[in-house]
Amino acid sequence: MIYAIAYDLGTSAVKTCLFKIDESIEMIASASSANHLYILENGGAEQDAEEWWQGMCQTTKEVLRTANLPPEKISGISFCSQMRDLCWWIKRETLSEGP
Repeated sequence: MIYAIAYDLGTSAVKTCLFKIDESIEMIASASSANHLYILENGGAEQDAEEWWQGMCQTTKEVLRTANLPPEKISGISFCSQMRDLCWWIKRETLSEGP
């Protein structure tokens, strides 16, 4: 049995799904955390990477708790977003170090 977490960093929220992969793929838990879209005076738009991180920590803890699955059982992580920007992530040793 393999478990994987998928993150979607969207315009309005971080959406997180936990999948069990065996002979088929089954979503066993999901959670989302709203984030802000900051509209600039020049018509641009920005988001805060710290809000993404907080949302990822919150939703990861939630899906693992819902599935009653320890973090060390996760074999893979997937990211999806509409953005074409580079976002640097600082390595965190454990989920408990998040917000």
